[in-house]
Amino acid sequence: MRRAVLALVLTAVGIIAMLSYKTRPLTAPLGAARLPTTPTPAGGGASPTPSASSSTGGAPAGASAAPSAAGAASRTYDGSVAQTPFGPVQLRITVAGGKVTAITPLQLPQGTGYDMQVDQIAVPQLTQEALAAQSANISAISGATYTSNGYATSLQAALSAAHL
Repeated sequence: MRRAVLALVLTAVGIIAMLSYKTRPLTAPLGAARLPTTPTPAGGGASPTPSASSSTGGAPAGASAAPSAAGAASRTYDGSVAQTPFGPVQLRITVAGGKVTAITPLQLPQGTGYDMQVDQIAVPQLTQEALAAQSANISAISGATYTSNGYATSLQAALSAAHL
């Protein structure tokens, strides 16, 4: 009888301890930068947002020319806005000499600390892999699957606009 009472008391104490345990919310490291949210175009497709004026005259829609360090003209192309369950993903690529030289996120999911961690950890890995592959055929990052898929979708749209 004594063992049964002791077992019940210890079980109750254990359950109370588990239920009263407080977890702290997931937060980003101090000094974490956030990307500004840009408005989504009404059509939701590729948006022509030139970053510099083009002197070539025949620049495709959604592209702009800007001189690069090598003296060759570089152009930027915006991918479509890919809607994910956690928010929109949109990229801008810079193309020089027929190669993607830079990928800049215009929109990324925001709102939670986890989104910030994904933005800071997974997006640079996706960018590095995409620059190495020179295509949207990249592997998804574990824990950031939706963002990875949105990244690849927007990247493919930008690559298509650049005819790459």
